[in-house]
Amino acid sequence: MMAIFDELVEDVMEEFDLEIKDKKGAENLAADHLSRLENSSTKESDDIEINDPFHEEQFFVISDSEVPWFADIANFLAANIIPKGLTYQQKKRFFIDVKNYFWGDPFLFRKCADQIIRRCVTRIEA
Repeated sequence: MMAIFDELVEDVMEEFDLEIKDKKGAENLAADHLSRLENSSTKESDDIEINDPFHEEQFFVISDSEVPWFADIANFLAANIIPKGLTYQQKKRFFIDVKNYFWGDPFLFRKCADQIIRRCVTRIEA
């Protein structure tokens, strides 16, 4: 499923004229802070706590009435969480159905019978 998504991204990227340049770490102001850790291969780096508080972040709770129809499929593809309380036949059917879906963060897509990839939406969006 990810191969289909990769092909889709590759087709879109072909429309742009890109030139990738490599910068030294000192020149790259947007360098990842993890790449700057010293002695990352030693045991000392495992003991270092990363102070990464969630300033200015908001967490939202979804009530049961707002859960979209594709929540179980998205949870399985994004976090490998299998829905609880399913019978053997329901699990079997779930794994057959999930083969037609793929996760492209933050959206769930489905490859339909006509070979068109469509984004899954909630009933409210539809």
